Amino acid sequence: MSKSNITYLIILQMLLSIPMEAQLGGLYKHAEACELMLAACEKKLAKEDTVQALNICKEAYDEAVQSNDANLIIRVKLFELRVLSDKLDFIGGIDAALTACRFSDKAFDDLKLLAYINSMRFFEDFNVPEVGIDYLDKALSIKNDDVTLRSYLLALKSTNLIKLKRKPEAQIALKEYIEFTKQQGLHNKWMEACQLLGFIQNDLQNYKEAILSFKEMNMVAGWKADKRCIAISANNIALCQQKINEKNAAEYNFLDAIVTCPQTAKELPEILLNYAYFLKQDKRNDQAIEYAIKARDIAISNNNTRAFVKANIIYATLLNQSEQTNEAITIAKEMVEVSSRFQFDDLKLDALELSKICYSKTNNRDSERSIIVQINALNSKMNQEDKMNIKEQTDKRLLIEQIKKNIESYYASVEQRRLEFDNRQLDILNQQQENNLMAVEQQLVKSEVERSRIEKEKVKRDLELLQVSLNNQQQENAIIELENAKASQKLIHTQLELDKQGETSKLLLAEKQNKMLTLETMANEEKLKRENTIKKISYVIGILCLLALVGAALIIRNFRKWNRTIRLKNDELKIKTDAIHKSITSASYFQGSLAADTATLNQHLKNSFVFYKPLDIVSGDLPFVANIDDCIFIAAIDCIGHGVPAALLSFTGFYNLKQILEQNPHEDLAVIMTNLNDQITSSLKSKTEEALFHAGMDISIIRIDKQKNTIEFSGAKSPLIICTRDECITVRPSPYSVGDLNPGLLPSYTSHCFDINPEARYFIMSDGYCDQMGGVTGQKLFSKKNLTKLLSEFYRKSISELSHALKTEHENWKGTTEQTDDILLIGFQI
Repeated sequence: MSKSNITYLIILQMLLSIPMEAQLGGLYKHAEACELMLAACEKKLAKEDTVQALNICKEAYDEAVQSNDANLIIRVKLFELRVLSDKLDFIGGIDAALTACRFSDKAFDDLKLLAYINSMRFFEDFNVPEVGIDYLDKALSIKNDDVTLRSYLLALKSTNLIKLKRKPEAQIALKEYIEFTKQQGLHNKWMEACQLLGFIQNDLQNYKEAILSFKEMNMVAGWKADKRCIAISANNIALCQQKINEKNAAEYNFLDAIVTCPQTAKELPEILLNYAYFLKQDKRNDQAIEYAIKARDIAISNNNTRAFVKANIIYATLLNQSEQTNEAITIAKEMVEVSSRFQFDDLKLDALELSKICYSKTNNRDSERSIIVQINALNSKMNQEDKMNIKEQTDKRLLIEQIKKNIESYYASVEQRRLEFDNRQLDILNQQQENNLMAVEQQLVKSEVERSRIEKEKVKRDLELLQVSLNNQQQENAIIELENAKASQKLIHTQLELDKQGETSKLLLAEKQNKMLTLETMANEEKLKRENTIKKISYVIGILCLLALVGAALIIRNFRKWNRTIRLKNDELKIKTDAIHKSITSASYFQGSLAADTATLNQHLKNSFVFYKPLDIVSGDLPFVANIDDCIFIAAIDCIGHGVPAALLSFTGFYNLKQILEQNPHEDLAVIMTNLNDQITSSLKSKTEEALFHAGMDISIIRIDKQKNTIEFSGAKSPLIICTRDECITVRPSPYSVGDLNPGLLPSYTSHCFDINPEARYFIMSDGYCDQMGGVTGQKLFSKKNLTKLLSEFYRKSISELSHALKTEHENWKGTTEQTDDILLIGFQI
């Protein structure tokens, strides 16, 4: 093997043995630092130290940029967006939202979706949905199998387009939404979408298309036997038919709506009034008066003040036409007062116009002039409000245009920063490559020096061996020369003898001389043979040295190859581990977007809090809050175990519960709990027996109906605690979990209904708070008894103070002990 080939092998081995961490430039270190800072931000935010949380967040962003990880950058910016949104910092929030969305093209799909949804919600919260709707389209473009999420996004797009008065686009979006709900069998959503599409088509004067949409709604409502929706759709069909002069069909649908609609439905007075208008236009005043009176009576029983005022105005109008003008004036006056009290300016204007007509009919000029003054004042007020609304819309439009300009300039600046960052990263990479090459060159120099030293030592040893061989040969030659000298001396001695003996000895002397010549010749031949042997030995030694050098190079090569394989396996394992960790962390953000927090609960109940603290990255506990059909539902879901398996089970519980509540919001909670148990059991059935003891969840559900002034509770191994000024009582749950796959169990559930007590505080929870180890010994459980005692002692505190006190008490009790389980505690006061 030549010297150039050996050098090439050495360079190749050294390049392959460079560690992966060195090639990546320490990116892992920046990513780990960013993860630690994000965890610190969450802790600061939990302690309501938003200033420090934002400061740490900025450092985390720098580390995320240094790591060149788009997923980390988005997570940091979404955390910053959440904090700034709570602080109502619109300018800072715009920066966070735009940065998160700008880096989303290089992120995981779930984080990309989260960035678009949160940015859209941010702009909606600040009443500029015109900006957020672009992110809604981007979110919809991402492939996602979550039916509930896609349904929510499609519905949101439709409603936003309607708010923005972009009706043609809203019509297209609603048709897409209807097709989706039809495919997924989401009947309630299907009906809502059909109704919205019908309203838009009616506004666009496409009455026949609107009738088709309302008929589709009527068909789906018939499948579900939903009398209320059947009546609403029939009423809408009749209104459209009335506009295209199909009177017989319109009257038939009005009567069908009136007969079908439940007496307690809030839409019934409106349906009756629509039919009364229809009868009035058909000059059937007696029947119109009859239905106007029915509408008024039902509006009174349903506490529907607006419908009551409208019914009375129609009634008074009909009385005036029936020559009962004085009674009409009395009713109109009353309606003016009621409309003023409840600020129904449009109805007040109708009542004043009716009064004007009545006074004009009775020639009461003074009263008529007084009414005209009031009408002019009200019109002036409404015009002023319209001007203010127009000014607000103009200001809003200018703000949106400015925001869009800022977005364009911001995108340009972000792109410039990204180019600078890429150039900086390229410089760093080039510098690292130069450093690596310098290290390789230094290693090559050292290897060359070492190889030269080894070769010199081998040559020295070969020379020493040759020197020894030459010394031995010289000694042998000296011996031969000595023998030759002795032979010469004998020859001389013989010559002398021959000279003495005479010619008689000449023949004998000649023979001896021949023998001496033969011996000399043999000695010379032996000398040549020994020299040839020494040369052959030297060649063999050289070949053996070369073979030894090649063998050593092969051994070193195989060792380095084995070492490189181990390094690559370790790097691959680390990359896979990081990917798994990032995936679970991304899942936690998605779970966090579903979990209700204190801000979400405060939208429905101002005096409330949610204490939610997962044990691992993802949680088996999940708070649930929803407002369905004017009822507020609150639930605490506690799945068996924790971590990823429990988190997956919590998703199943969340979506099944939401679907059941949307389908039957007024069903008894015990029945809802039974339906939830059946659905989860059928979802989790397994042929393996080990699954029997690793499924199920504890859950407590509350329904608040403010119209009926009631609160209903049902629990599966999860109680309700009610605290008043005097005592705290515990409403015991059913002893069965939901979704328990043990075939020997036949679970049954009960519900409890109470009148709402404004002074009472209600608490539902998982068992994580009460099962926390701690105290003096570090072994004793906190227990529900201690929690009830604390709630009683802290009754005089406000809800926010109570939340902080419970968190502090938990931390003090836990001390240095590790957290035992996921923690979820929900408290509220109505």
